[in-house]
This record gives sequence, C-alpha cells and structure tokens, in this order.
Amino acid sequence: MVTALPSRVMNYKVSAASPTCELITVGQILSEVGDCASTVLDREHLSFTRKCATRLKKVVGELIARRCIQSPDDLYEIDRTASVPKDLSSMTVDELYRLYRQWPLRHAKGTDNLEDAIVRELSTRTPTTRTDQLKIDYCLLTHTNESEFRALNS
Repeated sequence: MVTALPSRVMNYKVSAASPTCELITVGQILSEVGDCASTVLDREHLSFTRKCATRLKKVVGELIARRCIQSPDDLYEIDRTASVPKDLSSMTVDELYRLYRQWPLRHAKGTDNLEDAIVRELSTRTPTTRTDQLKIDYCLLTHTNESEFRALNS
C-alpha cells in the first residue's frame, strides 16, 4: 500500500490564496490514502497515517473557514452526475476524475469495473494545471491501494 505521497501533495502550501479545487483534491488524497494506510498496523504505515492526518487538518481547517465543507466527512462525498461516454479518451481529466470517484456506486450496483480503464487513460495524459495533476495523483494513488487491497483479500 502507498506509504509516500508526491511532494506536491505532502508539501502543499495551504493558505488563503490556495485554489479551492486544489485544496479539496489534496484533502481527498490525504483522507483516503491515509485511511487505507491506517488499516495496516506496522510502524511505517502508522507514521504515514499520522503525517496524512496532520496535513489533512490544515486543509480541512481552510476549507471549513471558506465554508466549502462543514466537516472532513464532506471530502468523501461522491458526485453522482458524471456519465460514462463510450470513449474515455474524449473526456477531460476532471471528468475522468469524477467518474473514477464513483467507483463505490458502481461496485454497489455490481456494474463494470471502469477504474483500470480510467487509470490507463489518465496515465497517458500530460496535466496542464496543478489541479489536473492532483486529480491524476488521486486516481493513481487510490487505485494502487484498492488493487493491493483486492489482491490481499482474494
């Protein structure tokens, strides 16, 4: 499982000037990757979980101050409006990110697993903004954790 994050995530400067969309994505990365790491009870994973929690506290504080969220739980909210086109290559990074984040809904319905295809498509993209890079990071990191978790439990 992931026990390190890119420096652009761990060293992200949280300030009043930070774009909200970046803060939300950084918060989602820190919360979900940190949660996954906390399921492994060894020194390395627990230390990583604490680092994520410390960084997340700063991000959440800023997002609450901006009234974008009311609690850290709001970072787990899933956009239910993303639709699946026939060709993933026609989608923007943001659309692929929103579609990827819907994986719990797809799995609950027993529908096709799109995550592998979405991650393959995102791996071919060159991000044009820091927000796009963070969204790609989110998908790659959480996909790695999910894949390893499935392998361990199969």
